Amino acid sequence: MVEPTIVGVFGLIFTLTLAQVVFRYLFNSPIMWAEELVRYAFVWGVMLAASSMFASGGHIAIESFTMKLPPMLLAFFQRLTWVIIGAFSLFLAVYGTFLIMRAGGSKTPALGIPIGYAYAAVPVGALIWALICIDQLVRSFLPHSENRESTTEEY
Repeated sequence: MVEPTIVGVFGLIFTLTLAQVVFRYLFNSPIMWAEELVRYAFVWGVMLAASSMFASGGHIAIESFTMKLPPMLLAFFQRLTWVIIGAFSLFLAVYGTFLIMRAGGSKTPALGIPIGYAYAAVPVGALIWALICIDQLVRSFLPHSENRESTTEEY
């Protein structure tokens, strides 16, 4: 469910950027709101794509140290990593929500929509990250047969 949304967001970004270039340079009449919408769509696209990569384990990891650890110590550090990332994600979600509330009824300059819609990408993405961390932490304590790899289709 997440991947088609990500493709749609980045497709929108590509289409609007192309239209903006064509209208600006061929017709000398830029689309005034396109740049702003592209900027906000990009933030949403990045947060959703980061969530998808995080859920599938596609993020960058340096394993040269962890591969040499005994299994018990490796499990401890993996769990510690999930706790730290989860705590940071919850902090980001709470602080991002605080920023949305602080923005109040401010509107975007070109689109005239509440700025909170653009800002909401950060707490929504961070909340998804926190849920992924909780899921992975719980799975790490399950017996091996139940501890299957999660996929982005679950999120």
